[in-house]
Amino acid sequence: MSLVKKAVLGAGLVMLAFLLYKLDARETAALALQVRWMFAVILAQELGAHAFNALGWRLAFRPADARRFRFRDLLAYRVMGDGVNYLTPSATIAGEFARANLLG
Repeated sequence: MSLVKKAVLGAGLVMLAFLLYKLDARETAALALQVRWMFAVILAQELGAHAFNALGWRLAFRPADARRFRFRDLLAYRVMGDGVNYLTPSATIAGEFARANLLG
C-alpha cells in the first residue's frame, strides 16, 4: 500500500472516530442493532446496484476496450465517484468527472 493510500485511510479512520465521538457511539450502536438482519438486506441491495452499474459500464465499452478494465476496478471507480458526489456541493456532476478521469 502506498504512502498516500495509507495517509488517506488514516485520515478516514480519524474522521470516523471523530464522528462516532460526536454522535455518541453507544447510541449509534444501539440504533444500528435495532435494524438487525435487515441491514444485510439493505447492504446486499446496495452492493448489487453498484455491481450492476459497473457491469453496465463494461457492456457499454467495445469488447476490445472492455478488456482493459477489470470488473473490480470499475466497481471501485463507481464507489469513488459516489464518494466525490457525497463530499462536494456539485450535485452529481463532480463524481461523473471523477469517474471519467479514473477511466483515463
